[in-house]
Amino acid sequence: ILFLHPYKLDYLALILAGTDHEGLDQVTKLFPKRTGVPIPDWIIVGPESAWKGAGGLLGAG
Repeated sequence: ILFLHPYKLDYLALILAGTDHEGLDQVTKLFPKRTGVPIPDWIIVGPESAWKGAGGLLGAG
């Protein structure tokens, strides 16, 4: 799981979570490495996302 959450008044917290090392590794690869990249507010990946790419996403919005 990867999503942004409001933090204090003018900040955002990035929340990354995985059920195991492989899941956490997959979600860290989704973190945008530059600004201006359009990404969903939240993403849930499954085990198939490692080889299916976007087709392995379980949900996003």
